[in-house]
Amino acid sequence: AREKAAALLVDAFREAKDATPERKAEIRARTRERMKALRDEAKAGIAEAGAKAAAALTPEQRARIEERARAKGRTVDGKRLALGLGWRLSNPRVRAVLRARAGD
Repeated sequence: AREKAAALLVDAFREAKDATPERKAEIRARTRERMKALRDEAKAGIAEAGAKAAAALTPEQRARIEERARAKGRTVDGKRLALGLGWRLSNPRVRAVLRARAGD
């Protein structure tokens, strides 16, 4: 998704280089819509990956997460937990660490 977003922006900048102000506004609006669609698509994939990770949690792990949330005055919602896990798993640094651990 990051590569697609970068490509969208490069194309938009290239197209808007010599455009009129009205045309630039159209390009901005179109790019904004495409970026929103890309974010929504990525968010769905992230939530799906997070849901799989949340389903794989042991009862002890889930209890620790709930305990930490309670300590902060929050509650654990399954949908929110899945999205949070998905965002963490989508981080390139986290993926690199997980790959390194799997290789050990």
